Amino acid sequence: MLTAACLPTVAAPSTPPSTPPSNLAAVSDWTTNAIADWFAAILDPPPPDAGLEAAVVLARQLAGTSKLPAVAVHVTPEGHFEFAAPNGATYTAGTPAELARAAAILLPATGAETTAGTVASLSDVTAVLTTSSLFAGPEALKRLPAFKALMVIIDGSPYPVDRRPGSRLAVRLSKSLTLIASDAGSFREAIAQLKRAIPSRRLGVLSAVETSPSSQSVDLSTAGTGGVPIVPADVDRLSEAVTSHPRRTLLLVARIEAKRAADPASAAGLAGDELSIEPPSGRVRTVPLADLVAAARSADADFVVLDTDPPRQPGGRTWLYRGISITNADRAVKARSFADMLVPLAEARGGFDIEAAFDPSGSARLDAFVPPQPSAGLAGRLNEWLGTASEAADAVSTEIAGSLKPRAVRAYLVPEQRRRELARRLIPGVPSAVQWVYAALLIVGLAGWRTARVWWRRVWPLEKPSDYASRAGWLIARGLRFAVFAIAFLPLAGPPAAVAGFLAKPWRKTVTRDGGT
Repeated sequence: MLTAACLPTVAAPSTPPSTPPSNLAAVSDWTTNAIADWFAAILDPPPPDAGLEAAVVLARQLAGTSKLPAVAVHVTPEGHFEFAAPNGATYTAGTPAELARAAAILLPATGAETTAGTVASLSDVTAVLTTSSLFAGPEALKRLPAFKALMVIIDGSPYPVDRRPGSRLAVRLSKSLTLIASDAGSFREAIAQLKRAIPSRRLGVLSAVETSPSSQSVDLSTAGTGGVPIVPADVDRLSEAVTSHPRRTLLLVARIEAKRAADPASAAGLAGDELSIEPPSGRVRTVPLADLVAAARSADADFVVLDTDPPRQPGGRTWLYRGISITNADRAVKARSFADMLVPLAEARGGFDIEAAFDPSGSARLDAFVPPQPSAGLAGRLNEWLGTASEAADAVSTEIAGSLKPRAVRAYLVPEQRRRELARRLIPGVPSAVQWVYAALLIVGLAGWRTARVWWRRVWPLEKPSDYASRAGWLIARGLRFAVFAIAFLPLAGPPAAVAGFLAKPWRKTVTRDGGT
């Protein structure tokens, strides 16, 4: 079940840019992460989507506990609606006339199945959708009856569903997070990413600084850190800073400058976009977003941009010498999942909608933003005025109180399939498929090691002590010979040697009996 609790704190004890972590600490951190990831990948496989049977179970629970009429609904690829009532009745409708008869057929007013009284139409019924129905397409969803409420089961837990413009559905994961269902692949990826645990030891906040000779040295504040380390990084070498932190989740405060001009590649929302960053020196710098995303992809790191205006860097200080930090960021170290990280930021803005997609860079991209408000008429003008006032208030709050309030979050995350593949690796840098095939060959090869040893002696004859000047040299040569045999020869020759040894057993027994020995 997705949880929703907390987000990060950003100002942590800073480490000078010239002081990298020790090799021993890096190895220890990798070992801890690898063991945890390995068990998670093996013991926590992705759950299946909820079908019509699971939806019927929830509808029966709703009818029994809340005494509300409920039915399970599945939208077929052809655009038909399959209904299943808690009492076992089923019905398929494809036309408006058939939909109008659905309530009377599924939930007759006998009082036996529900105590809610007479059910006149589907507008009095709660519909429990199957997971695949969320992506039935705009034409089918446009004809979806106006139920009293919509629900869906995700990973075994029920969630309310809202309708959105454009005949789309959105799942309310919490009071402040709503995930828009665009397509099945990106939706499942978003669910996996949002519920993924993020240990605090893997969190880091990049703070861009200028290290040129002409820039003034800046002492990053460590007040109100909350335990999440700040990683000072040269604003001109941010890509290198991202690459030097593999398998981490890195946050960067910046203002996203969307480019949608003549460059067709920028239509993907990546190639043309830039990040405006304001280091403690006060001079706003611009960095291509594509370079940072590519660096994170090469390091298998998660890169999260907190879209903030002004893009002041956490850890610095205001002109009143107050430390700059992210609003509600002190709850970051308590975050149990990526969704928990987003919740405090969303609460500061009144709630976020989340859209998911697979980015051209190969990353899983999540965009969290404030839902658009009506832009027409008096309500539109009022929303525009309130938006301008809110931006001005944010700027004043940042300059005086040092409080950063991100207006949106854009995350480029390691895809779940890639993350699981990395977690299955026992040796870093070697694909898990190669490692497990090698391990299987080695295990099978042990069954034929006797025959393989005979073959190996023909390839590499035994060393003679007389061929070496000392006993130590002879022992080293024997050790090298055995290592090559165990590591390289046995996995390759062991399986056929096991087969050869198995086939030779009956022949040996026959020879023994005939020979009388």
